[in-house]
Amino acid sequence: MKVIRKILNAILSVVLVFIILIIYAGINVEVSERLSYAWLVLAFGGWAIALFIRRRKRTKPDATSCKPIAVANADQIPRKEEQAQKEKRSAEYIYDLVVIDFETTGLNSNFLNDRMDEILSVAIIDQDGNTLLSTLCGTSNRKTWAKAEEIHGISPAMVKGLPTFSDILPQVKDILYKARKVIAYNIPFEMGFLWSYDAMNDFPGGTKIREMVEWGEDPMLMYAAYKGEITKYDDFKWHKLTAAAQHFKYPFKAHDALEDVKATLHVYKALLKYVAAYDDKEYILKYGKSYRRPGN
Repeated sequence: MKVIRKILNAILSVVLVFIILIIYAGINVEVSERLSYAWLVLAFGGWAIALFIRRRKRTKPDATSCKPIAVANADQIPRKEEQAQKEKRSAEYIYDLVVIDFETTGLNSNFLNDRMDEILSVAIIDQDGNTLLSTLCGTSNRKTWAKAEEIHGISPAMVKGLPTFSDILPQVKDILYKARKVIAYNIPFEMGFLWSYDAMNDFPGGTKIREMVEWGEDPMLMYAAYKGEITKYDDFKWHKLTAAAQHFKYPFKAHDALEDVKATLHVYKALLKYVAAYDDKEYILKYGKSYRRPGN
């Protein structure tokens, strides 16, 4: 269409020039007038055809351009290279399940905030309770954390000079990437810190925890659905890990990362066993992957 339009425009230009030459040439007036009328008709016809083609193209676009465009969250569209790595890795899984837990200087996991808290301890175990990683971590910016220290007992002196979580992040990612499923008691807490540390330590060609880690059900949400207590917000009431572990008769020392992952695994397996024993308890698993009670 572009070529035809250019040709017609060129013809129109030549015709107009020719008419002007005839008029100014002073040739036989009658002949000039006839030629002028003829060329004017041709010029008008060419212009009309060009206009028709142009409007036809605007009003009847290519069918492929009419297809609706599906808009999705960019976080849900893994890059091609990441997808390829994911497919390759699916045949190299070592762990069916890993459990992770952090002890931190506080609750703020937003790396865009100057007061972001830091990870002081990390523990990871597999589906059989084998310890894959358990270590304290130094800090980069935080010097004191009095309130958090009262809870988990990790003091600045205990972690002074130790590698930070950023230093061991590659090791953590290697473990998580080799697991079919990763869980934690209150997954968003661990997830938030992992994403922030990953963003702060980004480098060209690096893979993203956000796309590569396969998160499973959250035992905290599962236990909330299992208990069935409803809050004033018409949702299941959440319970602490200590309460869930006590319910399933598992004694442990709370706020110790390694102790916490072992308790989390025990609670998770107990809930899976409970769901498997009844035909009408599948909602517990579904709620474990969401934040809304079924039916809401």
